[in-house]
Amino acid sequence: MKLEIKITDVSVIFMANIQKRFGDKFKVTGFSEDTQLFTAVFLEEFPQDAQEREKIVSEVVDDVLKEADHKNLDRAISDVAGFKNRAVNCLERAGIKFVRQLTELTERELSDIRNMGRSTVWNVKHVLTKMGLKLKE
Repeated sequence: MKLEIKITDVSVIFMANIQKRFGDKFKVTGFSEDTQLFTAVFLEEFPQDAQEREKIVSEVVDDVLKEADHKNLDRAISDVAGFKNRAVNCLERAGIKFVRQLTELTERELSDIRNMGRSTVWNVKHVLTKMGLKLKE
């Protein structure tokens, strides 16, 4: 059994690290600049054991998710789709420029920011949830 995977929204460096990790077993076979989609294939036959196959695929998926989380944390608040203008303005006035800084706040700290009402706090929490992130507890 051979496995072809498609991975989007990761960096070239990330794909190079995956290549390094799996060596000759893994090869990137395509890349689309328009969609930022990598196509890759595991060249060796996958183990017949379902648990071993699942472990290998799980490692790649975990790495992709970590890369996505890292990219999300380093995004500027103003570049994140979904935040309402009021949320962006309040956060930037409070000196919070990046998602990483936002995730270090508790809901109470977020609520204490000037002009940050309940619906704006809800909007921030909703957008973070869609990104797979949350406020500090």
